[in-house]
Amino acid sequence: MRVFFLLSFLSAVYLTGCTSGSASTQNTQVAVSGVVQLGRVSGATVSFYRIIEGERGDLIKTTTTGSDGSFSASLPAISDPVEIVASGGTYIDEATGEVTDNDSISSLLEKIESTVEVPVTPFTHAIKENALDAMKNQGKSVSQAKGEAEDTVASNLGVEKSILKAIPARPDSLEDLSQATESERKAALALTKLSLAGNGDKALSRVVTEALTELGGSPTSSQRKAKIVSKLIRELGQASVASDFQSTWNSVSNQVMEIDHLKFNELDDSMKRTMMDCSYTLCGNSGNGCYDNTAAKTAGVACLPDGTQIEYVASGNGIFKIWKEKYGDERILKPTGLYSAPGDWQQKLNRSGIGFKSDYLTEKSALAGIACPPNVFLSHENMKATNRCLYYDSGNSGQRLNDSSGTEAADWLTLWNSPSSGRSTEASYFEGNVKTCADKGMRLPTLYETTVTIDPLDMSLPTGDGDISPAWAQANGVPSFISSWTASASNQDTGKFWFWSDSTSDYENYDRGSGYTTGEVRCVLPSSGE
Repeated sequence: MRVFFLLSFLSAVYLTGCTSGSASTQNTQVAVSGVVQLGRVSGATVSFYRIIEGERGDLIKTTTTGSDGSFSASLPAISDPVEIVASGGTYIDEATGEVTDNDSISSLLEKIESTVEVPVTPFTHAIKENALDAMKNQGKSVSQAKGEAEDTVASNLGVEKSILKAIPARPDSLEDLSQATESERKAALALTKLSLAGNGDKALSRVVTEALTELGGSPTSSQRKAKIVSKLIRELGQASVASDFQSTWNSVSNQVMEIDHLKFNELDDSMKRTMMDCSYTLCGNSGNGCYDNTAAKTAGVACLPDGTQIEYVASGNGIFKIWKEKYGDERILKPTGLYSAPGDWQQKLNRSGIGFKSDYLTEKSALAGIACPPNVFLSHENMKATNRCLYYDSGNSGQRLNDSSGTEAADWLTLWNSPSSGRSTEASYFEGNVKTCADKGMRLPTLYETTVTIDPLDMSLPTGDGDISPAWAQANGVPSFISSWTASASNQDTGKFWFWSDSTSDYENYDRGSGYTTGEVRCVLPSSGE
């Protein structure tokens, strides 16, 4: 166990001092709370004992830790030292990932006179053992004995004393880590390093194997490096970049398939340094989209829920900014700014504009903005998807809908009553795509996804989709690029399609007819996988 490992290398303090003062108990009740952490220990019995001349005295009170390892109790104000002992319960070991039984760890308070929050960890246990020994055998005051014990433990661990006194952040919660103070994060990482002392091989093997499983497919060498190291450091902390850890890393990396004999020391210094501690602002979780998180955008870097680091950079037009992964293949976040699982990046559309490909969006130069209409077209079976957003491009020069060769409804459009388009012989809000957008993995927008203001009873609107009654986006829609085509048919004539300019709209023949200029094209890409 970590407690005994720690005690084995901590030297006892043997210095003379004064005896402790006399005890007194008042009727005042004081709130005492804290956390029991190896990992967070759930279901432990927490007992409070009075300490008299370095030895355990009367039991004052007991309570139990919650699932997050926290405890709280109301105790009488006491001028004697108080020992807090956490016995039993279980925790998830940071190194092995296994459910592990807790034996007993403890902490020491010099007295209880006001509200206090206290950690109970292997570090505080070692401090208490040293302090009680000095109080009993050397007659030292609790203040002197505890202070010198803290100095010894901090020196042996090579950490600041503030880390020993901090409530450790939850090692299994990126959100908790990102909101914790520096001392709280370092306390969690120090405990992780202690866990690794006896479990290095097992920990590395688990993390590397899980990383490759999460990647799936046939990842590139750079993808493997970024994923494995990111997961390694996120789960195992700063200990994973310690020099004495590299031999274990090298051993494991040579044994796991598809790593190309990756060695940790092959990674460049900037990657090691930057990936050591994903302590940036967290975003991408539910209700916390990265595009809506002001702090993350101001910082220009952030962490996704799985620990992946992303950066906020200018797109092709130099004005609009997008979130993309900081390492690896520079995949782009979805326009909702959400990320629900590993690999949950924005995907491209099939050439028809219906359904997503396995290819991820990486071309930031193609993007100029985001719009979030109340209804988004995904397919003719799901024409009014909600809680989706659209990327849109910078706009493209004028063209007729039938300008390109290739496949009808994927590269060009003519009569909307063609069996290859939309609803076959019926007029639809989405008749198909054009090459300009298909080449980018994007599509033409539907009329209701744009900024137009229109009478929903207009007899020229398509009727082939049935009474779908879409919600018109208006101000929340995709802005026009001059006068832009949509994929929506006009019921007025089989050759006519809707186009829009700001809030106004009209329909015209797919080739814009005699005497008309060509129409511009603005492509859109709905968020995938929501």
